[in-house]
Amino acid sequence: MYNAAISYYGGAEVSYDLDEESNWGFSLAALESALDECRTRGLVPRCIVLTNPSNPTGAVQTYQDIQNIIEFAYKNNMLVIADQVYQHNIYEPETYPFISCRQVMLDLNKQGKCQGLELISINSVSKSCYGECGRRGGYWQYENLDPKVVSQLLDVISIGATNTDGMIAMDVYCNPPKPGDVSYALWKKEYDAIFNALQSKARMVAKEMNGWEGLSCCVPTGAMYVYPRIHASQKAVEAAKKLNKEADELYCKDLVEQTGIVVLPGAMFGQKAGTYHFRMTILLNQGDMEEALLTWKAFHHAWMTRYQ
Repeated sequence: MYNAAISYYGGAEVSYDLDEESNWGFSLAALESALDECRTRGLVPRCIVLTNPSNPTGAVQTYQDIQNIIEFAYKNNMLVIADQVYQHNIYEPETYPFISCRQVMLDLNKQGKCQGLELISINSVSKSCYGECGRRGGYWQYENLDPKVVSQLLDVISIGATNTDGMIAMDVYCNPPKPGDVSYALWKKEYDAIFNALQSKARMVAKEMNGWEGLSCCVPTGAMYVYPRIHASQKAVEAAKKLNKEADELYCKDLVEQTGIVVLPGAMFGQKAGTYHFRMTILLNQGDMEEALLTWKAFHHAWMTRYQ
């Protein structure tokens, strides 16, 4: 979405890498490197996007990570867009709780820091345990934007406003049933069942794939994805190049053609040079997921053997 919108409006995208070795955390060095690239290309950095929990990696950022982003943006006069649409999908809350970007900014403001930082926070019913990528609706909240800019944004948004179904869903999302309400017991039962299933599948898929030769995978702490790394051989890399593809694109192409399983190559999202990944969702039900993994495991073993 972001790179497509940037291109549409005539901007330029500069990506920054997350640190896979630190469970896909933020790296100040990577941010500085991206800023250097901006300057080298003669670009003026206007905005930085923080996705937390992350898509595609499934990582949940720490308080310090978010503080680093805010201070970096403030220092370089950049708007922060905090995409927090997976904030209810937090699978290790004791270790990696969800912390809103706005809360960190307000904490810094109390210390006299980052006063006036421009921030847009985004949330959605389309994700989490409510919409699960089906029902569509969302909202955005802003801090310190110029009123004239807000007026223009509202004009644009009114053209493509959420439909009635999405509006009703957002109302329920923001005002869920409370203990004592007639619907609370059923709502809590259904919500917990969906959440527990997603949490279980995130852990199960990562554990399974970490046992496959040539794959490694950080256990997702949030969102609805698993993002394993393919340790592709040089032979696989060369075979992909002959088709004008990256090794992960070749892997995903072969996977769908031979098994019918569709995942997205890491090349679509941006990744460190010489590394290869794919993104898969954890939305399949448990039984279908386990069946798919059996088929996938056989394919993976054959694919790795082919390119040894």
